[in-house]
Amino acid sequence: VSAAEATGPEKRVSKVTGVRYLAGVHDLRKTYTGSVSFNNLLSQEVKLFFCEPNLVGGFLKRIDVKPGESCSFDPGETECFDFHLSVNEGKAKAHVVRGGAYQLKEVEQEVEQSEEKSLKWVIEMMSRPERKKTDKLAKLKGLSFSFSASGWLVVYQLGVAECLQNHGITKNPYVRVSGASGGALTSALMMYGADIRQVRESLFKSAAAVHANPGMAFSLRQFVLEAMQGVVRDGSFKHPAFTSERCEIAVSATTSKMPGFIVRGYFSKIMLTGSECRMKEFSSSADIAIALLASSTCGLSGLPFTFKDEDGKEQKVADGAFKNFLPTIDDSSVTVKPFCAGIDIFGLTGKRSDVGPSEYVPGSFGVFPPPMTMLQHLYELGYQDMETWLEMHLDERHASIPGLEEQPELPEVAFECVNDGMLWYDEVLQRVPVRWRDMIKGDRYLEEQKGPAVLHEGQLELEALQFYGRAVDGTRILKHSIEAAGVQRWFLLTDFDLQWRERQHGAPTQPQQEETEDENQQKVEWMLRGLQVAGALGASEKRLLQRSKSGRVHLSWIQEVSIDSEAHMHLLVKTASFCVTLKASSSTSANEWCAAIEAAVAAKRTSYLELEAEEA
Repeated sequence: VSAAEATGPEKRVSKVTGVRYLAGVHDLRKTYTGSVSFNNLLSQEVKLFFCEPNLVGGFLKRIDVKPGESCSFDPGETECFDFHLSVNEGKAKAHVVRGGAYQLKEVEQEVEQSEEKSLKWVIEMMSRPERKKTDKLAKLKGLSFSFSASGWLVVYQLGVAECLQNHGITKNPYVRVSGASGGALTSALMMYGADIRQVRESLFKSAAAVHANPGMAFSLRQFVLEAMQGVVRDGSFKHPAFTSERCEIAVSATTSKMPGFIVRGYFSKIMLTGSECRMKEFSSSADIAIALLASSTCGLSGLPFTFKDEDGKEQKVADGAFKNFLPTIDDSSVTVKPFCAGIDIFGLTGKRSDVGPSEYVPGSFGVFPPPMTMLQHLYELGYQDMETWLEMHLDERHASIPGLEEQPELPEVAFECVNDGMLWYDEVLQRVPVRWRDMIKGDRYLEEQKGPAVLHEGQLELEALQFYGRAVDGTRILKHSIEAAGVQRWFLLTDFDLQWRERQHGAPTQPQQEETEDENQQKVEWMLRGLQVAGALGASEKRLLQRSKSGRVHLSWIQEVSIDSEAHMHLLVKTASFCVTLKASSSTSANEWCAAIEAAVAAKRTSYLELEAEEA
């Protein structure tokens, strides 16, 4: 069933005015046509009750279906694109959409504290209406989208994200996004091209856990981490949306050492001395995940934690909503807010958004998840509201964006994740307390972490960098080769990564080293000029300089390490995208480095395979 056949022609309804407008309802409603198909696989007659899916939940129709028979429900042209379905007054419930086909059947379920099993009625979706897909967003210059803080109403924003993906936003090399809290999670995963429905199902599972045990509502940080775990990989941070710094994650941060006045200072310092911080430079997937956890730290989802920025400076970070509920890129940003803010006199939730619910959705849904069928309806509502906004306002908004002619022509975004490892997850758990008993410890939690074990260390010279890409037929080809002219760095091999820094940790600078460091700086500048001329890296000059001074490579990235057959003091470290040549002080030292790195990589691969086997 195509989208057009499922819903038929769509029409605009009357403009939102009066009380509904003051309540914050958006003028994005249309009328829909189409039917819902249902098949009864049970051996008894059942009664179907169809209702509106919104807060009012008005009753629409009852249909009796005999065993083994089918029926269809068609309410005609209305504003409803989906419905709440209840069988035999609540024995089975489901969220159903126009154009979808469903069946009722019995499944076995285990009985708690018993070996016996019982039968449960389940409404199963057999087919859904096909989504409309275009490339209308793939090449538009100057676009930006901004997502507000949301809590559990992130499901509405995920529906918005799926709609934008279906219209080509992930292919767009110009579009920029920003978000706070759940809005940050939505915007980052959307731009990465993650399967939004998979993220949605993870959050639905978490919401079901909260419904079963309301105390689990305080485990939102764990739920967010689980949602990322299903789609983020070690190579995700290499996506062009992140390397080009087009994805901004808003957090509230402070470096103040003043004591807190309330709740042991967990949030008082953020509110009194904090400021908005936009995180958009990431050196690993763990950095992205930690930024998203920080942006989602509002109390229910956890307490503020200590984060080190790019310069190694420590700061306390918390939910971006504390300082900017709706962080925008510029005045032309398309803003998305998943609830009806009503008359916000003090502007606590930001300005009235461009995209928002076309029916009344209270902000309280963001604090505690509503019933499952309502969550499913909110996801679909987000999709339909975004679809309507694109049809009504996209062309007008794009035409109003200044400076479009000045932007260069860029190719569409294409990305292949060449490292599907999960080391980022282990690193997050080392740097961020997830359990409440660990969060309460504050900085003591980080002090208690052992950190990665140092396996080998010493000084090496960076001789050459070679960057690889893929030809049209998929074969690996050399794209750039840069001579590094012997830049000296202190290298540390841990059981987690390969790190480098300007000098040995804690070692003071000796007077005789100053001349060597000046020469090193000249070599670094020469190397950076070569990198920028070749276009080997898309980062800024400041970012390249920082990475040349200190950085790391996760062991999961290292594919091969060997000794140069023609220069036995040279060590070749290869990843999927580059090969670095390092010069040791002797051939013996080079062989020691080679053996140590090979053993560390093998150990990490073994532990990862064992973990996968346990999960399977």
